[in-house]
Amino acid sequence: MGGLGVRKLAHFNQALLGKWFWRFGQERTSLWRRVIATKYGEGQGGWNTKDCRRAHGCGLWRGINVGWERFSKHLAFVVGDGSRIRFWHDRWVGDFSLKMLYPQLYACSSDKEAFISDLVDHQEDGSSRCWNVRFYRNFHEREFEAAFSFLELIQAQIPRGIGWDRPLWRLNRNGKFDTWSFYHKIRSTTPSYFPWKGIWKVKVPKRVAFFLWTATHGWILTLDNLMLRSLPLANRCCMCCCSAKSVDHLLIHCPVAYYIWVQMLQAFGVQWVMPGSVESLVFC
Repeated sequence: MGGLGVRKLAHFNQALLGKWFWRFGQERTSLWRRVIATKYGEGQGGWNTKDCRRAHGCGLWRGINVGWERFSKHLAFVVGDGSRIRFWHDRWVGDFSLKMLYPQLYACSSDKEAFISDLVDHQEDGSSRCWNVRFYRNFHEREFEAAFSFLELIQAQIPRGIGWDRPLWRLNRNGKFDTWSFYHKIRSTTPSYFPWKGIWKVKVPKRVAFFLWTATHGWILTLDNLMLRSLPLANRCCMCCCSAKSVDHLLIHCPVAYYIWVQMLQAFGVQWVMPGSVESLVFC
């Protein structure tokens, strides 16, 4: 029906429900918001409720809350007093959270769930403010570069502690949520049909098919994924000793892996430009 200019109703409905998330985070004194928060409990920062599970989560809000993950990907935050913005997890210094930018530092942080206001110290006379980010061990030499970059970044972002924290909708120039921007984003990022038959129906051992499936979703335990589980590891590929070890690097971009691909393709007389990700490779 797209050729007739008719909107896909499922996508448009998801976009409409996004308005409730936006309102929940800002209308803190509204009666409807207080009722929902009392029933389900507030999530960290009070931008949403806790996960709605089992019988406790039955009802209208449970259906709405399913879309929180998709909605929150497009949220950033403007720091006021910092009492509602998580230092490591929320996006407040750019397009990525500090947890994603510096996973090796996050892994050794002593305050993984701290809010910004928890990590700012005040001088006695109130004249200046400074960061007090704590780590449970000293940095290794291989972590110095990331540590310097981290300190330089946050030093330029010391909050003044004035006003309220507020959300910023990244899909709109004015930073305010609107249904249309969310709807168009949902449409443009809706995944294509996943070629599951090309993984599970081919005649290969099941463990090979399972590995391909997990690699396509980026779930295999590469160093970057292990570091997100708070394991203090050095994110360096053990084969090329150059780049960070991610799923795409390990299986495609690493010079060692790339050489194997080239030799295999040449053996079959195939000339091919490698895609940028494992997912793109499976869809080829």
